[in-house]
Amino acid sequence: FSDGNFRPNGQLTRAQFCKMVVCALNAEDELGLYRTVTVYPDVKPSHWAAAYVNMASKGKKAISGFSDGKFYPDRTVTLGQAATILLRVLGYKDENIGGVWPDSYLSFAASIGLTDGVDTTKGNSPLSRRDAAILFNNLLRADVQGDKTVSNFLTAAGLTTKTDMVLVSSNARGPDGKETAMLFADGSLYQMAGDKASNGSLNGYKGTLVLEGSRVDLLENQVVLAVPKGNPAGIESFEDLGTDKLQILALGNEDVPVGAYSTEILTNLGLLDDLEKEGKITYGSNVKEVTTQVSEASADAGIIYATDAYSAGLATVAEAGNELCQPAVYPAAVLNTSKHQKEAQAFLDYLQTEECMKVFETVGFIRAH
Repeated sequence: FSDGNFRPNGQLTRAQFCKMVVCALNAEDELGLYRTVTVYPDVKPSHWAAAYVNMASKGKKAISGFSDGKFYPDRTVTLGQAATILLRVLGYKDENIGGVWPDSYLSFAASIGLTDGVDTTKGNSPLSRRDAAILFNNLLRADVQGDKTVSNFLTAAGLTTKTDMVLVSSNARGPDGKETAMLFADGSLYQMAGDKASNGSLNGYKGTLVLEGSRVDLLENQVVLAVPKGNPAGIESFEDLGTDKLQILALGNEDVPVGAYSTEILTNLGLLDDLEKEGKITYGSNVKEVTTQVSEASADAGIIYATDAYSAGLATVAEAGNELCQPAVYPAAVLNTSKHQKEAQAFLDYLQTEECMKVFETVGFIRAH
């Protein structure tokens, strides 16, 4: 994002995922063929992702719409939908998989390594940006269907992988004359696609940035339902949001983590569409804005983090369990690039002690499960 953050717990729309698929296929040069095509009635040529959706559907046969003929580009993409799309990218068809969707598709995806590192127990849950990144990384080495002369997606695309490469410069002059190419220690030059450029943060390094075996899930921040002082609306649970008790609910925008969790909760409760139609939702651009709206009682309730509720002195009436939304987990690890790995590991070990956990818990965090 423009603020330099990745927002791993944020969610993706179906349109955004289509764009990622087209980019993974290195097919952006073909987008012009699909800009004026209308494949789905709810994806007009004026929609920002029309060309991506049309290409992924009509050109690459990787996606399909719903039974009503619509695509719903702005709905969140689920893990099951994402895995199905990427299986189609790899050449697999329904007859190769069979069974019940999404379970059989997720099981098949796991068998070829596509979902390694992703929790596949909730196929209908919104896909996080973190899990999307993992899926696309796995896609590169996943087995393709049919062609026995190639072993995976990379080789099918005519690409090869190199190991132990040291990045020397991120602004070398490339074949196109622009100074956006990456120069490696062995003299090889890599021109990034689509006028993209590296920020140079990996210059001088090789391999993964995270020290193998050091990563841990350290903390979890609970997503809670907060109310103003005195709880004037008498809201006592997430289910109460679907009653006449609620007039205004404060949420974060869907592109911020707390907003993504809020959308998941309300979707799982079957309340989101009705609340939007009734005009009962007010959005904030970040969790602080949502907290302020609740603190000032301009909203009857708000969905925020437990730590923000603690900082603002707000009462909470409900906590969202894993059946309502994915846990907000904060991982920690020692960096491969650190010159003080031993000291960093010692500090990471200290952060996991009961002494530290008690401090974290006083401000709303809990130990990650």
